[in-house]
Amino acid sequence: MALVGILLAVLPVLSQALGVADACAPIGAGCCHATTSYPASSKIVDGPGFTLASCAAACTGGCKYYTFKLGWCTAWSASMSSCEPLATDSGNCGSDFSAATTYSCGTVPALPTCSHGRFSWDSCAGKRSCVSPGWNGCAQNVCQQKISSGDAVSMCKTTAGGDGCDYGSDDNTCAFDAAGNCCYSDLGLVKENLVV
Repeated sequence: MALVGILLAVLPVLSQALGVADACAPIGAGCCHATTSYPASSKIVDGPGFTLASCAAACTGGCKYYTFKLGWCTAWSASMSSCEPLATDSGNCGSDFSAATTYSCGTVPALPTCSHGRFSWDSCAGKRSCVSPGWNGCAQNVCQQKISSGDAVSMCKTTAGGDGCDYGSDDNTCAFDAAGNCCYSDLGLVKENLVV
C-alpha cells in the first residue's frame, strides 16, 4: 500500500516530466460509465501491460480521463467528455473494476466541502484524532486507498482550506485543521425535527 501512496504522490511530477500536457488527479474508484459500449476508436489504449506511470503517459492529445487497474489501462481520446458517474460493475467496465482508479486530466474538479461545511476545522481542539501509528486518515494517499476499497466516499476541502477525507457521513469525516492536526468532525448524528 505504501507503493500506491508513493505513486500517487509522484504522478503529477512524473506526468510533467513525461510531457503529458495537463496534470491529472484521481476522481474515484471504478471505470467511466458505459465503458463497454464505446467503440475501440474512442480509446487511446485499452489493455494490459501498463504501470500507473505508463498509463498516465498514454493520456495525451486532449485525453481527459484514464483508468488504471492492476496493470490494465484505459485512456480515452478527447471525444470522451463526460466520464462520470463512475461504475465498478462488469456491465459497465467489462469486469469487476472496484479495485480500479479513474483520473481526470486538465481542469481538476473542485472537491466537495468536508462535512458540508458544518465544521470548519479551524482547530481540532476537543475532537478525536484521526491518526494512529503508521496511518493518517487525513492524508490524500490514505484517502485514495480507502476510496478504492470502498471505505471512503471522496477527498474533500475544509472551509479553512485544509485537505480531508469523507468516510461516509458528516460525522465520520477527517481533515487537517489550520495547524496541521488531523481529526474527526465528531458532529454527531443529524437529527431532523419533525412537526406533526
